[in-house]
Amino acid sequence: MNVNFVKRAGLSLVARKAKSLIMLGLFLVIFTLVLAGFLLQSATRQSAANTKAKVGADISLYFDFEKAMAKANGGMPQISGKDSLSTAKVDALGKSPLVRGYNYSLESSSAPPEGVKLVEGGGKPPEGLHMATAAGGDSAGPVDMNTLSLSGARDLGLTDEFGKGRHTLVEGRAPTMKDDGSNVALVEERLAKKNTLKVGGKLTLRSADGKHSAEFEIIGVYRDPTALTDSWMPPSMLPGNKVYVPFGALATLNPATLVDGQPQVQTAKYTLKDPERFAQFQQAAKAAGIDLEVFKLDNNDRLYNDLVGPIQGIASFAGVAVWLVSIAGAAILGLIVTLAIRDRRQELGILLSLGERKWKLVGQHLVEVVAVAVLALGFSVLVGQALSQYAGSALLDREVAAAKKANQNGMAGGAVTVGGTTGAVSAVRIGSPVESESMKPVDRISVRLEAAEVGRVAGVGLGIALLATVLPGLAVLKLNPRTILMKGE
Repeated sequence: MNVNFVKRAGLSLVARKAKSLIMLGLFLVIFTLVLAGFLLQSATRQSAANTKAKVGADISLYFDFEKAMAKANGGMPQISGKDSLSTAKVDALGKSPLVRGYNYSLESSSAPPEGVKLVEGGGKPPEGLHMATAAGGDSAGPVDMNTLSLSGARDLGLTDEFGKGRHTLVEGRAPTMKDDGSNVALVEERLAKKNTLKVGGKLTLRSADGKHSAEFEIIGVYRDPTALTDSWMPPSMLPGNKVYVPFGALATLNPATLVDGQPQVQTAKYTLKDPERFAQFQQAAKAAGIDLEVFKLDNNDRLYNDLVGPIQGIASFAGVAVWLVSIAGAAILGLIVTLAIRDRRQELGILLSLGERKWKLVGQHLVEVVAVAVLALGFSVLVGQALSQYAGSALLDREVAAAKKANQNGMAGGAVTVGGTTGAVSAVRIGSPVESESMKPVDRISVRLEAAEVGRVAGVGLGIALLATVLPGLAVLKLNPRTILMKGE
């Protein structure tokens, strides 16, 4: 045979235009869907990685009551200096080279100064609910819930309220780290207007147990956009009655929070430089003297899973789609090639009788299929990215809508608890922003076409071409030329 089998493959494709176009269309559909699947997987992986870098580095350190109960063999946990979460230990961990930044806070309450009226919500208090029994502290008597809520942070600018823009400064300034230990206060706008409190004025605050008091200078007024509830809520839980003071000043005001003379931290938050080094951070916490059998390090997996939940559904769907399309495409293409080879038995018999080698005949069909596949791959690259972006956005919208509906169905009301190291009342505020609202679930993905995805599609296409061509070709070429020619069609 003088005619090269590659040239013969080209002539065959031109001569059989209809079948070549059918094969081209089939390959185009397969490649476009497979490419879309790969692009969606790549886009979701990148979005998940970006989200992890943004969320996964935030570590919360707080007292774990269940762990403490287990350590105390079911009894009431007793916090000693060795087991406590002192500022010295928290600061020591904050100096770790793994940490980019950190913050900690303390919550308490204070009876309103004489002549100061608290901000009130709607409705009337149910009988008996304005008083509660303290769960901690030196007093076992009732605790008045008509109090101001006090919050002290190491760095107010790193809190969710101010660092993420939930609260805005209306007048004056907010306490900074330089004010730690100074008796300065930041009051809410509604409380300031109701009592004509101004920057430079004085405000007397008391400890949670009411045994200590100190005069604070008002250095700023802030605005909390949270609306007051229509139903009754204790004033201490209303956003208008929250006062921010430096951590050191609040700790000094509440000697009951001191353990072995050191201020105690209720909650600390760390930002790691590398989210993947959480295990090393745990070891650093132990080295700083923090008992992880009593205190818990939470790396915000729940928040991360909530944020990436919608795109994880898309990634799973894309993976299944790639496998289904590849398997179905290989089967359909194999059937088409098998029928084509059977239709060309006469041609194969003549070529074999003229001395053409069997592997060249199989190679001819493989070249025909691969040539069509390469052309289809080029077309799929042109339309694949646009299709992937459209399909990904549509699927993500559906996943986000389903997630929002599930969250609405599972949303529970605020829970009120009484107690704590200061004997203060704490609660989940109705209508107030929560941590997950500061970072919304991923509702947008960006699909980018890269050489890696095109290479993967080309690999899938080559595999499909080999399976669809070589196996049917070998089955037919088991016959000798005489048998093929005698059987004819």
